[in-house]
Amino acid sequence: MVSLNSAIDTLPLPITYGGTGRNTYIALYPPSPYVVGPVNFGGYQTVQAALTAIGPGGSGQIWLLPGTYTENLVFPNGINCSIITGSDESAGSAVIVGTHTPPATGNVVTWRVAFTAGGSGHIFDSAVAGSANLTFVHNNFILNGYIFNLPNWTSAGSCVIGLMADRSSTASGIINNTAGTTFLSFENTLGVGNTFPMIASGFTLFEVSNVSCPVGLSGAGASINFYDSNFFATVTLGGATSGFFVNSYMATGATAALVYNSSANTTLSNVIIDSSNNPAIDGTSAGQLNIGSITFMNNSTIAGTVTQTNTSVFQTGTVRATGSSVNGTVNINTSGAGVTTIGTGGTGAVNIGNATGNTAVTGSLTASTGLVATTGGITATGTSNINTSGAAVTSIGTGGTGATNIGNATGNTAVTGSLTASTGLVATTGGITATGTSNINTSGAAVTSIGTGGTGATNIGNATGNTAVTGSLTASTTLTATLGNITATNGNLVAVAAGTGLTLPVGTASGGTPQIVNARVGSVTFTGVSIAAAADLTLTLTNSTITGASTRVMLTMSGSTTGSAPSIKSITPSGGSLAIVVTNGTGATTTTADITFDFIVLN
Repeated sequence: MVSLNSAIDTLPLPITYGGTGRNTYIALYPPSPYVVGPVNFGGYQTVQAALTAIGPGGSGQIWLLPGTYTENLVFPNGINCSIITGSDESAGSAVIVGTHTPPATGNVVTWRVAFTAGGSGHIFDSAVAGSANLTFVHNNFILNGYIFNLPNWTSAGSCVIGLMADRSSTASGIINNTAGTTFLSFENTLGVGNTFPMIASGFTLFEVSNVSCPVGLSGAGASINFYDSNFFATVTLGGATSGFFVNSYMATGATAALVYNSSANTTLSNVIIDSSNNPAIDGTSAGQLNIGSITFMNNSTIAGTVTQTNTSVFQTGTVRATGSSVNGTVNINTSGAGVTTIGTGGTGAVNIGNATGNTAVTGSLTASTGLVATTGGITATGTSNINTSGAAVTSIGTGGTGATNIGNATGNTAVTGSLTASTGLVATTGGITATGTSNINTSGAAVTSIGTGGTGATNIGNATGNTAVTGSLTASTTLTATLGNITATNGNLVAVAAGTGLTLPVGTASGGTPQIVNARVGSVTFTGVSIAAAADLTLTLTNSTITGASTRVMLTMSGSTTGSAPSIKSITPSGGSLAIVVTNGTGATTTTADITFDFIVLN
């Protein structure tokens, strides 16, 4: 690869003569045997004739006298030559018009020569897999295509441009290469329009350059090194492109300044971006965009599909990073000298945090409208104070349809003042504890509904005290006293006409005496009964809810043989059992039917 300095070092020093102040290499001392110019002034009248004279593998310097040379040059393979003009201090006195075929190998340097493209619109045009080093120094170009249209030029070759201007071109894309060749630009003004975007695929350097056409890099070995340069069209990085933007300016108008689709990492350090496009930095990257510092002059949105790290962003207005990923630590307003305002300028949500980690806020976090935790929670490790001034109502969870959870699994959440739930107040796993008196619907203006939305039980009261209900207490499904009692101090337990009455759980048993039913309400059937006329029969019910002689039992009997007259003669409760004496009337028929007793243990 030929560098700019090594190419310049091969050029001879100027000789001043005639007092004109101009530099020349012609006069009476030809600096080279290959001088091209008019008859009697140059040994060759065409540049091609001089190239042919040097020949394949040869070396030499071709000197051009002022004039226009219209010819499509074909460089001999392996040639090592320079084409220069020294008749003026600026390029333009010697002009070569045409499209030229570079050598596949070798080295070519041009110095202070103006080039105007031929019919194809390109300056150098070749489809071969070349590896020659091509260097333009202090040249001017007029073209409608590429300076280097060399799509298959390999990484062994290079294309170098220095100290030149792309003047009066209708469209210029600088280089078209997808095979990995090196491209270097030093102190140039290059590119015109969007017709021919620059396409590079190897090591690419812009140093102190102005570029006005789109720039695209892609390929496994592509790398960028952009220093102190200005870009006025979108730069697109794809494939595995990596490298640096340093001290550069990107002003791309209504298009994105950077489209980052690379799978490798790239760093932006001290870069100013002026783009009105949303987003200003676009793309979908598997690699990381390392941002040392960016100053956004206009829109500052970075696409959420671009992965960032080590972010430091500055802007003259509002900073927008819609959906951006930041893998490192982001510090905002670390000096603490002023208020940090986030998200006040738009109508959308401001999302802080991510799916796997926590976002720590040191100091106070004030949300002008609402503070929402979409998937996780807002955790206050210490004491969380909400509406400490008390100047207004504090509303939590009024904007959505989901639940608002307050408290945690191990501690209590203390609420000073009133806690109002606009729709429902739910304790998912623990309980809502009112240490003092808890008043529900004290205004009485509407019905108070508790536990209507679920399928589980609603528990009221505790193990040691009573819960007083003033007014009516209605249970839409079931009212259950798990440990204590439901006591109507002055009123009654009323089953309205539309209800089913008093429904109690019933224990049952059937068989010969004795039978066991350990329930307060039950039904027992004694089978194989035979009671003659004027005779008695004792049947025994074993029941653990009957605790002694003072237990009161309400009992009904059914079942008899036709013509018999059985009736309950007496019942005798004792600890754990009830003796039932049944008598048959005098003169009645012997009863042999099963006898059923329905009972309620009242105390």
